[in-house]
Amino acid sequence: MIEISLKERVGQLKLTHTRKLNVMGNALVTQLINGLAKLVADGALVVIIKTLPGVKVWSAGYDINELPPHGQDPLECDEPLRRAVRAMQACPVPILMQLEGSVWGGACELVMNADIIVAAEGSVISFTPSRLGVPYNPSGIMSFLNCIPLHVLKEMFYRAQQVPAERLAQYGVINYVVPSHELAAFTLDIALDITKTAPLANSVFKEQVTSITNSIPLTSNEFERIEASRRAVYCSHDYLEGVTAIKEKRSPVFKRR
Repeated sequence: MIEISLKERVGQLKLTHTRKLNVMGNALVTQLINGLAKLVADGALVVIIKTLPGVKVWSAGYDINELPPHGQDPLECDEPLRRAVRAMQACPVPILMQLEGSVWGGACELVMNADIIVAAEGSVISFTPSRLGVPYNPSGIMSFLNCIPLHVLKEMFYRAQQVPAERLAQYGVINYVVPSHELAAFTLDIALDITKTAPLANSVFKEQVTSITNSIPLTSNEFERIEASRRAVYCSHDYLEGVTAIKEKRSPVFKRR
């Protein structure tokens, strides 16, 4: 599902499970986490995450076939997306995302936890939990709030439509948008620049930024209230309908219950 390579201290993780649209299931996420760890152990000073060139879908997001049964939290701490995000945040070297095609659902959060994002022209981001009726959790929301202006994020969540990379670049969410034929070389040039800088300084900088931006000042009462609200959502008819509709490839009919 993932090819790993290391050259000139630049590690590369290539998502190759394109037959299944690189869905973020347990198997792919485990290979991603292990690949990051191996590249760092082998001396990588920066890692690029990408997929095969020319694909229409970078990742279709969370593997809905691995969602827990109705009535269980779909975003509990050990589910694939949460594990992948934690691994990226804990990775001591900068991570570059090389995007091409469309990014959907939970894969959007993975992208937003990269340190630098480079996208091909015409790429799109689709943040779609509201299509499924998924109650996103505070840590996931923080991943987006740390990168995306609030009103833009609200529109992305409420509308669940494709947002062009070019628009997100205007807000600094994506660092660069380049022609697709220049994407690989452009991203590699950035990675090679990073290999010429001090790795220890980069590591401690990333650690501090991650700690500061992940600080959520919630009281115990607020946390319990949020969890109760989320529980009501993932136990609802709407959540069951959203997941069922996606599997049946039809539009959901939500009833607010």
